[in-house]
Amino acid sequence: MSSVSVQSLVPLKWSKAYEGSLKLIENTPVNCLLVEGADRPSPAPAGLAIVSKDELKDVTLISDAKWPSIQATSGDRSSAGPTGMPWVDANGWMIRLAQARNPGNAVWVDAKPPEDAGPNSLSLAVADSAAFGARWIISPGEQFPSTDTWQKLVRALDFFEKHAEWRDFEAAAVLGVLSDFTGPNEFLATECLNLIPRRQLCYKILLKSRTKTLDGLAAVIYAEEKPPEGEVLAMLEGWVRQGGLLLAPAGTKLGDATNEQSRDYTIFRLGKGRVAVPQEPWSDPYIVAQDAHLLLSRGQDLLRLFNYGAMNSYYVRSRDGKRAVVHLLNYSRREAAHLVTLAMGRKYRRGRFLTFESEVVLKPAGAARGVEFALPPFDVYAAIEMET
Repeated sequence: MSSVSVQSLVPLKWSKAYEGSLKLIENTPVNCLLVEGADRPSPAPAGLAIVSKDELKDVTLISDAKWPSIQATSGDRSSAGPTGMPWVDANGWMIRLAQARNPGNAVWVDAKPPEDAGPNSLSLAVADSAAFGARWIISPGEQFPSTDTWQKLVRALDFFEKHAEWRDFEAAAVLGVLSDFTGPNEFLATECLNLIPRRQLCYKILLKSRTKTLDGLAAVIYAEEKPPEGEVLAMLEGWVRQGGLLLAPAGTKLGDATNEQSRDYTIFRLGKGRVAVPQEPWSDPYIVAQDAHLLLSRGQDLLRLFNYGAMNSYYVRSRDGKRAVVHLLNYSRREAAHLVTLAMGRKYRRGRFLTFESEVVLKPAGAARGVEFALPPFDVYAAIEMET
């Protein structure tokens, strides 16, 4: 393992039940077996790194990951939010928080599949991690999957290895979520990260201990129980004065009260910007995410999706800003009932629609702001790659 970059490892959780299927791993991106204690294949397959969790270095392991899917309540019924949008179990926010806390580390996601996980479900697990630059620890179940299922999973792995440069792209953001994400602030702050993507709102994670600038953001949620103070307060105040919108916890005193009407918030003016303070302490993170979007206004959206149902998006851009990718993850694992349209706030000249199996050139259509792309149907995952 010392001669192999941990970032290039593609792990498979080892099971003795897989011993007779090791040949299927050959000539695939899988190059690492994650073992438990002394349970190791014998003889050790050539060319595969073999490591236990205790031996992992420069890896952040997410061991409490969800299985990516529509969140079920009972039987075949799915859970939905106040707007009727289905809730989803997704791991992107946990991956992004782990990356923010441990820059430079590889992030591995340990999500155990349900017994009835089919090929689309396993492929979605690959995409749910890889779209965010992480690795799902491949664990198809008690038995090695059928050849057809395994080949579909490998196609998903191959796809992300082919587009490895996307891992260096940066998240596009109009909103920041600022917190220490721990203790009494953990629930509110992390659930905001979880729920904001359901509104297709592009955000950035801001660790309170490391954030020194808020440049490029139109709004910030200070997702903590108590008002900001000290250096953090000074940073926020300077940024608001330049035109930013701050959603701050109840009790925050910053700026001069205005007559602006907003449900459940008192709006203060400070320089060129605004501070929105709830009249009662925050309790529901979904409402906080919704309020942030309403106060920010849809005119600030970096992207919009129409007919997206159970999809989440993740919009990333190259460092020079000339290339961009919107990852679309479909947690229903079946084609949408209506064609999906992607609207971008930036004018991109070219677009390609990529799935694990196909590629289609997209023709951008002019819009009032930016461009729109009419997307072909897809069941699990699609990437829209664009150029300015």
